[in-house]
Amino acid sequence: QGAIMGGALTALEPDLTQSVLDVTGMNYSTLLSRSTDSGQYLDIPDIGLWANYPGLERRPLILSLMQLLWDRGEGNGYAQHMTDDPLPDTPEHHVLLQLAYGDHQVSNVAAEVEARTIGAQVHTPELDPGRHWADATDPLFGLTEINSYPFSGSAAMVYYDGGPLGFDGDQDCTDESMDPQHGTAPAPLVNLPPNPVSVYGCDPHSYPRRSLDGVTHAASWLSPAGSIDQCETSGTPRPCYANGYTGP
Repeated sequence: QGAIMGGALTALEPDLTQSVLDVTGMNYSTLLSRSTDSGQYLDIPDIGLWANYPGLERRPLILSLMQLLWDRGEGNGYAQHMTDDPLPDTPEHHVLLQLAYGDHQVSNVAAEVEARTIGAQVHTPELDPGRHWADATDPLFGLTEINSYPFSGSAAMVYYDGGPLGFDGDQDCTDESMDPQHGTAPAPLVNLPPNPVSVYGCDPHSYPRRSLDGVTHAASWLSPAGSIDQCETSGTPRPCYANGYTGP
């Protein structure tokens, strides 16, 4: 929950100006139905939320009503004041959003919504062709690309890609049935978790904080200068990678 509630903490925090939200997102009413973490609770027979609200048409309403309570403690209720419109007696904050491509626990959809709300600019190139889950003609609608590095603006969003399904990476897959296929497929476009692993691959949730690109960005963003450089290989700009992946 660190990077989800961390958005609220960032907006309220009077004693810091730099923040890194690793594998972040906001709005639990969106996150829960798309997370592999939630199914074990939502689907419990007799006592789970879905057992008590079997009508599919009611579930969005129920989650939206619950969101009114969650807004008091997670980033969704504070994102408007997280960066350059600070709350009283707090400074402006500079926020780095780190996304694990195809994250099974915290949906990339929710992270991109957060990025739009706080005015984050996107690391470019953001992903290899064909990897983004949305329309290939405008995969990051409403978001502005970073056009100059090092970047030290109010907010940045960076995808870290651990490779496509079937890639034999250097991080252990939590599901032994996938070994050695450590890659990750695009997440579902609908409000469902990325199950089964045979279709969607391994959960990359921990990849950014274990990757050279991710750790380098976190360290440089939290330094006094507070910036990130473009991911590159031998001087050639590229997407940011994780899990030992080096591109197609």
